[in-house]
Amino acid sequence: IKSLIPTKLTGYQFRIIFLILRETYGYKKRSQEISLTKFAEYTKIKKAHLCRDIKKLEKMNIILTKKNKKQGRTFYAYQKDYEKWVIPVVKPRNLP
Repeated sequence: IKSLIPTKLTGYQFRIIFLILRETYGYKKRSQEISLTKFAEYTKIKKAHLCRDIKKLEKMNIILTKKNKKQGRTFYAYQKDYEKWVIPVVKPRNLP
């Protein structure tokens, strides 16, 4: 979790990560099925925004997902190895 502190993420993204951490490591599991309804209920984020930010976190490799299309279930996990994260570089603005 210490590696999250300097990471520039949105508030929504932090809420998503914290829910995943709670539902996995909080119950001594590596991954857990979490529905979008549960994400929305616990984080108070609309489903459209959830989908957008979950995709961004997947792309950055901060969270991992495993989808079972036959059963329509998605399992989420936190990528502990922060060296595998792909954090976009924020270019500094030119100040006048």
